[in-house]
Amino acid sequence: MGYSYVDYNGYQQIGVSYVQATLQDSRRCSAEKAYLRKAQERGNLKIIKKALVTKVIINPITLEAEGVKYERDGMYYTAKARKEVILSAGAFHSPQLLMLSGIGPRYHLSELDIPVLKDLPVGQKMYDHLSFPELVITLNESIVFKASSFGINEFKKYFSNQPSLISTLGGVEALAYLNLNLTNRNPTYPDVELIFMGGGLHSDFGLITRKTFRITDRMYNRIWKPIENENACQILPMLVHPKSYGYIKLKSKDPHVQPKLYGNYLTDAYNEDVRTFIASIRAIQEIIQTPAFQRYNAQLLDTPVPGCELFRFDSDPYWECALRHLAVTLHHQVATCKMGPKHDPEAIVDSSLRVYGIKRLRVADASVIPLP
Repeated sequence: MGYSYVDYNGYQQIGVSYVQATLQDSRRCSAEKAYLRKAQERGNLKIIKKALVTKVIINPITLEAEGVKYERDGMYYTAKARKEVILSAGAFHSPQLLMLSGIGPRYHLSELDIPVLKDLPVGQKMYDHLSFPELVITLNESIVFKASSFGINEFKKYFSNQPSLISTLGGVEALAYLNLNLTNRNPTYPDVELIFMGGGLHSDFGLITRKTFRITDRMYNRIWKPIENENACQILPMLVHPKSYGYIKLKSKDPHVQPKLYGNYLTDAYNEDVRTFIASIRAIQEIIQTPAFQRYNAQLLDTPVPGCELFRFDSDPYWECALRHLAVTLHHQVATCKMGPKHDPEAIVDSSLRVYGIKRLRVADASVIPLP
C-alpha cells in the first residue's frame, strides 16, 4: 500500500513497524525495574511501601509546599521536604492529590468544603486513546496465536530469560501509523494507529484479555466465542489525536475514595472522532485485500455487534453504532494536570513541571502531557 517501514519512536511516524518494547533479558522492563530498583540502596533515597499520600502540606500564607501527609497501616505521618515536593501519582491521582490539597477549580473544591489555595483547572480536561476491538479477521491457516501456543515450553523459555511468546505485548506484533486526511491536513502527522495482533480476544478463550477491556459476556459470546477454535487475528484501530475529551472530579474529600472519571468518548461537536474511526476501518479493509493477507484468504468476520442488528452490516451507520457499543479505552489518559505557558487558561504546570502559583511543587507524570 506504499507505506514505509519506520521507527515510530523516531523522527517520522507515518508508516509501519514491528512493535517496540522495553525488554531486559527477554522480559518486560518497567521504569521501576530499570531505574528505581537499581537505586534503592542509595543513602539519599528512602522508599516507603504500602503508603498512601493523603495531602500536600502547603503554607496558606506563602503558598509554599512544605511536605506531604501519608497513611500507612492505619497510622498517619508527615514527611517534610527540604527542597521540593514532586507528585508522580499518575493521570488520576496527581490531580486528585492537588484538589485534596486545595489546588483546583474553585467551584468544585467549594462543593466539598475544601479550602481553596489556588484556583486552577485541575482535572478539567482528560484526553484518552480509544480503540475498537471488533475487527476480527479469519484465516485459512494456523499462523496465529492460540491458547495452545502458550504451553509449558514457552513458560520455561520465559523463566530462563529466553525469547518467548509470553514476552509479546498482549499479542501485539506490529503497528501502523496513518494520516487519513479527514481532520488533519499535515501529511506527516498521524491521526490513527493500527494495532496488529497475532491472535484476538478469543485466543485465551475469553479468560483474560477481553476482561481487561471489560467486554461483557453477551458481547463475547456473540462475536468471539464461536471462533475460539478458529484461525483468526485482529487489527485494532486507535484514535491518536481524539477531539473528544473528558474530565475528573472528586467523589469525596476522603483520599481513600477513588475520583470520578468522565471519559466523554465520541462526543465532539462535529462527530470527527467517529468519522476518523470509520475511515480507519475502511483502511483496514483495504489492508485485508492485499496479497499478503489474501494469501491466507483473509475475511472480515461479519457477525453484527449486539444492539446494531437493525443497521446494514458494513454501512457507516452500522460502524457508528458498533463503535458506540464496543469502543474501549487503552488507558492512555493525559492532560489532567496540563503543561502549558502561563497565558494558557488550561495550564496547571509550566515547562519545568512547576505548579503555577505554588512554590516548591511539581508534577512529573503522564498527567502533564497536554495532548494525546
